[in-house]
Amino acid sequence: MKKLFSIIAMTMILLGGLSLTGSPKTIQAEECKDDITGIDLEKEMREMIAAEVLNGFGNCKYGPKIDVTRGQFATFIARGLDLPLGNQTFPDVDLESKLADGISAASSAGIVTGYSSGLFGPNDKITREQMAMMIQRALKFYDITLEEAKLNFKDVDQLHSSETKRAVATNVYYEIIKGVPQEDGSTIFMPKEYAKRDAAAAVISRLLTTIDNEIGPQPTDFQLASIVKGELTPIRTYSNYGAALSAWDGSNSQVIMNGDHIVKMNTGIAVSVATPSTSLTTIYANESLTAPRVGVTYDMEMKYLESGEDFVKVQYADKVGYVKQEQVKLIPINLLKNRTYYTVQNGLVYHKLYSHLKDSYSAYSVGKAPAFLAEGQQYYSWDGNTFYNTSGVKVGTAYQYFQYLPARTETSYTAAEIDAYILAKLKELEQDYPDNPKYKDASKKSKLIGIGEYLKKVEKEKKINALHILSLAFNESEYGLSPRAQEFNNLFGLRVYDDNPANDYFSSQEENIDELVNEFWNKNYIPPTGPYAYGGAFGNKGGGFNVKYATDPYWGAKNAGHYYRIDQALGGKDFNKYKIGMTNTEGLNIRSKPEVSTSTFLYEYPKAGMPVVILDKMTLPDRTWFKINSDPIAYGEVYAAGEFIDELPTVK
Repeated sequence: MKKLFSIIAMTMILLGGLSLTGSPKTIQAEECKDDITGIDLEKEMREMIAAEVLNGFGNCKYGPKIDVTRGQFATFIARGLDLPLGNQTFPDVDLESKLADGISAASSAGIVTGYSSGLFGPNDKITREQMAMMIQRALKFYDITLEEAKLNFKDVDQLHSSETKRAVATNVYYEIIKGVPQEDGSTIFMPKEYAKRDAAAAVISRLLTTIDNEIGPQPTDFQLASIVKGELTPIRTYSNYGAALSAWDGSNSQVIMNGDHIVKMNTGIAVSVATPSTSLTTIYANESLTAPRVGVTYDMEMKYLESGEDFVKVQYADKVGYVKQEQVKLIPINLLKNRTYYTVQNGLVYHKLYSHLKDSYSAYSVGKAPAFLAEGQQYYSWDGNTFYNTSGVKVGTAYQYFQYLPARTETSYTAAEIDAYILAKLKELEQDYPDNPKYKDASKKSKLIGIGEYLKKVEKEKKINALHILSLAFNESEYGLSPRAQEFNNLFGLRVYDDNPANDYFSSQEENIDELVNEFWNKNYIPPTGPYAYGGAFGNKGGGFNVKYATDPYWGAKNAGHYYRIDQALGGKDFNKYKIGMTNTEGLNIRSKPEVSTSTFLYEYPKAGMPVVILDKMTLPDRTWFKINSDPIAYGEVYAAGEFIDELPTVK
């Protein structure tokens, strides 16, 4: 396991070591007199500067005694923990601010929250008690037990709330934030005192050390525990996993633990977690964990199937895979208080996502609800297609049309209609969120204004549905208003990764669209032999663009939701316009004519589960044939044997 603090220490060694080149830059750095030499927290500041958690102001000035704002401290934490990008949720955080990404990352991780007004106050100076709250949530993010020390501070009554007291107690226990000794021998905490840059550096440094110490060496003993009235009760400790497994009764009332980590249970869910080395959970094809298949971001639920000492077998979407024990948190069914679910409101199906880190829900609309789902009821689904009621009984299967509609299609709408909808949507955002700076002047500054003509040009020449591109832009660029869209013309999150958020610059929106179409979808994603070919539709983590394009397992469903809303606003002419099929076998041969011969062979689908557009169904003497749209752009209409394609039951 890569250690956060070890990396910082190594960076210090490399930066502080003897130069072998004697370069002018090195000599200049040695001669530069900074403003942190000799201060009490010099060591901690240098560590955080070397790790690029804190930056200077130029001329070797780092401002150790300058007050820190809430936005700056959130960014320090995001840098220190290498948090992935998140969604911007605070209306008073300027999208153009250099701190916007750090605040959104820390917010999505549940480390920072806003005021009761819904504002964040990025420019407000951060107090010591506010800093303690953020540090406590950072420990929780890594699933570290929130131990508490007894508070003996003389000014303990000045702490804002009981929640704040618990946060300070946790910080004191781990010696992350300490009290200030007084001449009379007492100690005070000074909760309302503003934090300085040197103190902030020290706190982040100690946080990283604590995470390293707590997550680093794992306990070797295994414990059998029972679940009684929602609590874990130890039964017996064993020196190895095999002995604990032999004693386990296999019921929902017992689990096997390694330290505080549940490693074996009967029924429940597995939640992806961040580790010091990565924010992603890798899903492997085998239990030996040697064949990586896909990655998912943290705080996402998967169905628990079984586990061993080192692995957990899970269901994600409609697939089965294996993850490392340290990359998931197992929650037994008897301890599961809240979870992600689907529900129907006003004829639309909503996905209610539960954050186990924040203990809160968020939601997005997928599209039209299947007829078998009742209004207001809760349902569970691992793939968004097959649904179960709260008793675990299957109630039906239906696929969201736009989630599985291949990109090799055409929208019914003109460039003018697309442009009119974009403008109307932007004005709607301005009207609905007048106090949110993100949407201020949206109808004037969005990078999607007037893009309809180029989308239709691409649709005609490159065979990519214009509304597939627009839906993706809506999702990835927040309607063309995200900082990356505004500053870099990056509408689709191209080359922006969870652990390496690059900022690729494009000279225009058109250049960005060309990159998406030519270098991603038409090159790597849609051709059946492409390196990321899992189906030419949005899909989910089981199949489609979603497998490799995004670590968010619901990325495909969110894009489909945008397409559905666009289509409904424009008249619903695209909904169920095409009939969709799904290949059901590996090595499916595609032909130029509905006959089997070497001369008719065109290409092959190496994988099963590839969505196709069914243009016609023909019953011939030898078999039934489907005429379908070709995924390789060189062909138009092609043919496949009917027994190898299932007609998809889409929502009607």
